[in-house]
Amino acid sequence: SDVDLFPLDISVLAEEDKIREFALERGWDYGTTPLDTPRVIAPVDDQQLQIDFYENLQDFYVPKEILDSSEEMKIGKDYFKVVRLEDYLLLKANAFREEDEDELKTVVYLIGEGKLTIDKEYLKSHIDLFEENSKSIRDRLSSVGIKV
Repeated sequence: SDVDLFPLDISVLAEEDKIREFALERGWDYGTTPLDTPRVIAPVDDQQLQIDFYENLQDFYVPKEILDSSEEMKIGKDYFKVVRLEDYLLLKANAFREEDEDELKTVVYLIGEGKLTIDKEYLKSHIDLFEENSKSIRDRLSSVGIKV
């Protein structure tokens, strides 16, 4: 499994050496994502957790309003800001690679099972943040079963 991190207080590109050093000090693997941003592979029990670091650059863009709408959650002993599920769906629909489509279908399945819920009004209000991609995002969400 993987986690995408979007640090708000540092540039992952400018601080790449610190991230690499942090990983190597712990014996974790270090590499880069397809966008050449840092990737860390950390062991968790008998498995591995892939941690990808991103920031707003080139083809990877997260609207400021989505970052501002993120919610604080406690994970372990620390607090992190996490994007809302609805915004996560929009980001996945915007990228829409094969793995993104699969993740969207999984979320639709979980919604159908009653294990997840989404706020469609919130979803509608944030689609237009993607400006020229908003129609494509609507179409992609519709193709996996999320009507907005």
